[in-house]
Amino acid sequence: MVYSSYAIRVPKDIVNSDYHLILNNLDDNQKGKVNRLRFKEDQYLSLVGQCLIRTILCKYIGLPNKDLRFSYNYYGKPFINNIDGKSLEFNLSHSGEWVVLAISDQPIGIDIERINLDIDVTLYFNHFFSNKEQCLFSNLREQDISNYFFEFWTLKESFLKAEGTGLAIPFTSFTILKENELIKVLDIEDKELEYSFKQYYIDNDYKLAVCGREINMEKEITVVDYQTLFKEFKSLL
Repeated sequence: MVYSSYAIRVPKDIVNSDYHLILNNLDDNQKGKVNRLRFKEDQYLSLVGQCLIRTILCKYIGLPNKDLRFSYNYYGKPFINNIDGKSLEFNLSHSGEWVVLAISDQPIGIDIERINLDIDVTLYFNHFFSNKEQCLFSNLREQDISNYFFEFWTLKESFLKAEGTGLAIPFTSFTILKENELIKVLDIEDKELEYSFKQYYIDNDYKLAVCGREINMEKEITVVDYQTLFKEFKSLL
């Protein structure tokens, strides 16, 4: 069984030659996504994310970057097909300064969010959380609400991303239950689904969750240095 997860803090500035070397070794679709972003910070997040994906996948598969071929499910989620008769699934997320990646041979989803204390999160309860989840929030102290909101948001997002169906599943149609380290997900009929969760703590200002099916998840996420990643990426060209 394959599973690994990675996190990288994106540098505030990337040397122009490095930027274009990475960009020029993406496919046209990925180049277009980067170039359409207006702000430098968003371009860096997208670019470093693609650099991370390609470096890790190339090392797993044993192919150079130019030979990577992505397939996509009906909803547009990418994966690598036909690796020893199996597909290799992966999922990427970014927020603020961080990019995170999870890889598995089973359905996998990952989400990271920066905790934003300036948002009135109570405005979103009815739209994104089940009745059971809203009951939990109603019992919290006011100073704890934002922390729990982003914690449950990343858990719910990671599940949806593992399902790979985009927004086809309404946020309110499933429930995340959390008791200490035990986390499970229930469908609209309160039936427990066969997924496991793992939360990682890489930065006090962020929440991070991984969701996967039939996976024994590592205790720690692998934190990657950008310069080390860039050198490995160049070696795979």
